Amino acid sequence: KYTYYCRIYDLYNFPNVQGILLSIDDSTIDPYNPSCLSTRSGNGTKLIFGNSTLSPNSSLTVLGDSLQSNQIYQFMVYMENRKNSSIHATGYVLVTIQVTHPQLIAVGCVISPMCVPNLEFQLLNPTTQVALFTVCIGTCTNLQSIKWNIYQGSDNSTSSNSTQWILFNNTILYENIWFFGTNTSNFTATDLLFLNNLQISLWRFEVVYTFVRE
Repeated sequence: KYTYYCRIYDLYNFPNVQGILLSIDDSTIDPYNPSCLSTRSGNGTKLIFGNSTLSPNSSLTVLGDSLQSNQIYQFMVYMENRKNSSIHATGYVLVTIQVTHPQLIAVGCVISPMCVPNLEFQLLNPTTQVALFTVCIGTCTNLQSIKWNIYQGSDNSTSSNSTQWILFNNTILYENIWFFGTNTSNFTATDLLFLNNLQISLWRFEVVYTFVRE
């Protein structure tokens, strides 16, 4: 069993009625937490669910023009075991809607077992380094530069149900000390970053590809 939910990130909670969450295809309207879809559609015309016989609704496609540009959305999926409903899990993903060039940038861990999924985050051992790589998918011949940004997170779930991210401003100062490859497709943050900032439990690594305008 798969149930999908969506909210406008940093602005609203997941749509609900008296605390009961409304799935993304539910036509019920929460006046305080609007739907992610541009216009609520109870017949699901803006959504396509995977119809695999073995795993019905195991995938979701949101059609074009359903989401607003320059907005961040958080999608949540609740997964329940068909044979035992007590076995379940929840997953999250953040999606930014922008009008951009068609290049797709994929990011991954060089040693995948060191990045263990934990809902919307990855569990990391603070005594080890983080080694990431990126791959540009699409037409990437006009690449001009690559830049990694590091953010430290503050969990304000008690007040706003979201994480506040602050840019780590000492990246240049610790270049080739804590950070390696900040302008390449392979980036490493050593354990010194975490050991010298034990008060920070959430970190975010962002890579920005800049292309020459065609």
